[in-house]
Amino acid sequence: MLKTIAVLLWAANVANAQWADIKQIGRAGEPSMATDSRGNVFVGAHLPGSLFVSRDWGKTFEHQAIDGYCDFVTHAMPDGRFYLVYMVHGIDGISVKRSTDAGKTLQGGKVLSGPLDRQWIAVHPKTGHIFMVYSHGYIGGPASKGIFCAVSQDGGATFREVARADDAPSGEEAVDPLIVTSTTGRLYAMWGLSKDRDTIYAYRMAYSDDGIRWKGHQTVATSSPQFGTTQERWMLGCMVAQGPKRLIVFYSDKAELSIDGAPHRAHLVYYRVSDDGGVTFGPPRTLLPQSELEKVVRQYADKAPGRGVNLYAQALVWATLDPYGGLHAFFHDNREGRAPLQNTVVNKWHLRHSMSLNPNRGFMLSQRVSHDQVCLRPALDFITCAADSRYLYAAWVETPNSMNAMPFTGNLMVGRLPLPSLMRLMFGL
Repeated sequence: MLKTIAVLLWAANVANAQWADIKQIGRAGEPSMATDSRGNVFVGAHLPGSLFVSRDWGKTFEHQAIDGYCDFVTHAMPDGRFYLVYMVHGIDGISVKRSTDAGKTLQGGKVLSGPLDRQWIAVHPKTGHIFMVYSHGYIGGPASKGIFCAVSQDGGATFREVARADDAPSGEEAVDPLIVTSTTGRLYAMWGLSKDRDTIYAYRMAYSDDGIRWKGHQTVATSSPQFGTTQERWMLGCMVAQGPKRLIVFYSDKAELSIDGAPHRAHLVYYRVSDDGGVTFGPPRTLLPQSELEKVVRQYADKAPGRGVNLYAQALVWATLDPYGGLHAFFHDNREGRAPLQNTVVNKWHLRHSMSLNPNRGFMLSQRVSHDQVCLRPALDFITCAADSRYLYAAWVETPNSMNAMPFTGNLMVGRLPLPSLMRLMFGL
């Protein structure tokens, strides 16, 4: 009972806390963040290829140049293992840098060849085998031949492609894969489906207990083109595995909301929850509570229209778990309306955070993380977040005063929010 009360008080504190510790750590894009719960925080980013490392729980960061192209993915573990995975120049394969001393020394290189894209990894909690998914082809390049899974049984030195994970029919392309693992080692893969090489019309997923046999293929969400379409890069999904059987999938879609008797279109983040290892999923839920949605859509509708996004929008969701059971989601938001820029009017964007102790019951009211940035659209393709026993972290890219419709690099920002020390005592962390 005492621990339950402490968790509830802690959740209320975190959900309403102010993000004061925010700083720019460099110039780069598409960040990926990881923490090993021992004070080491890693941020990989591209354009230019970079690894930013903190040895003091995210207080300060040092930069290391990495000779890679894009899609930098970080993965850190408490025993010192660290992996940095990225696409090589020319989009002709994937490289893996690995470390056993928390990133102090890195070794490794190219492990797979071909026009491979959107690689992500998951480490089996029992065997230590590393599973990687990627698409063979991508929107804007060679047509995707599918989502494939490769495995390393030697700590990331080599990878062997073992299976195709998707089931896309002829004429459709599976793109933008993700992979996560449960605490017992079940692997979950999720990807988008495109018919036009421009937009995502559905999100599919499957699960596997060995990375070779993928099953349970199902559509977890479809888009709503009747309310307008959005380019694929703005529709990327996210997954979080919690415990032995829970999986939470996040995705974006346009919707039409009736507020004060009038229709209002919005671009929203949704999620669904599986509590049986990805076999079945509960109903779609909006990330924000209905009361908050109605308020912000009404607020945005009062603003004068301008160039760019002309509806309330949430974009580029990413999520993580903390050691105390909290689920945290971050997203870009334009609820503050518009501002003049270069003889037109564009949106004011900022990063927000929302938390849940039980996603089957919803998320709490969201809180602002960053200041407004006036720009046409926020930087693509990813924001990122991580958590350890002391802090909740987020990293994102800002492009203030930019009229670029697809910015891929800018001011790389990191924020951290302290988690109450009481929780470390209660949980023995």
